[in-house]
Amino acid sequence: MKLVQLQYFLKVVECHSISKASCELYISQPALSESIKSFENEMGSKIFERTRKGVELTPKGKQVYHIVQKIQRNVEELKRFAISNEDIESINLAVVPMISGSIFLKIINEIYQQFPKLEISPEELRPKKLLEQLRDGKIDIALCSKRKNDETLFNTIISEMNLQHKKLLDVPLKVYASVNSPLAHKKEITEADVVGLTCFVLNDYKNGAGPKQQYVLSSRDIIFNAVAHDRGYTVMPETASIGNDYFISGQICTIPLEQKQTVPLEMIYPAKNNVTKLDKQICSIIERTLLDNY
Repeated sequence: MKLVQLQYFLKVVECHSISKASCELYISQPALSESIKSFENEMGSKIFERTRKGVELTPKGKQVYHIVQKIQRNVEELKRFAISNEDIESINLAVVPMISGSIFLKIINEIYQQFPKLEISPEELRPKKLLEQLRDGKIDIALCSKRKNDETLFNTIISEMNLQHKKLLDVPLKVYASVNSPLAHKKEITEADVVGLTCFVLNDYKNGAGPKQQYVLSSRDIIFNAVAHDRGYTVMPETASIGNDYFISGQICTIPLEQKQTVPLEMIYPAKNNVTKLDKQICSIIERTLLDNY
């Protein structure tokens, strides 16, 4: 008897169908039927029967099902035990403000679900500060924008620390405005559209070549609050607003820029000779969760 047979058995019980289970398991229907038949032979009796409702458990099958469920729970517990015994107590995870708080929280929750005993130290940092802390060894894994004005520092630190990096997304920049703003009715925003309007920017995103009326604020949430009350507009990557209450309630809208611009989002993680199995698993969780919620 193999563990995979038990997994196949549980999937058939869940789906009430051999054909549907085979699709979800990505194996052929004959192969799944053969595996179930072999499992029944080992059990010494039929465990499934065909009914109008589909494939159902026999009385003996129901007994087997309860036992297999216990085995599955024990296998999952064993996996968690193996992970919890790795010689890693904590991980320092950082993101830039272009990642919304909602997405960051989902990433953290997904990591905790997989590694409940892991201590995570999460931080949201401006790109320059994040890169400096990477250089100082204070961050293990990071999601960082690769802006043009930070590109030299980015490449230098990656090279000096021999870190690995992977581009996950090219995130479009969008204009954010109150639904009561005259900008809200535009299909695209041009430079002429924002002449005379107040632009809110984060304190290290100020652009000397940008609008003359720039108000530099300290946090993304303060900016969205000001925009929601029609005090001005802002330009941010569209990932910054996902899950934000002002967007959910319909107080703020997004409008594309006429001159399309994107911000590369990179995941940075330890060098090949230092990366652990846990690092790889966490990187996989981060990438999957980010892409699933974007």
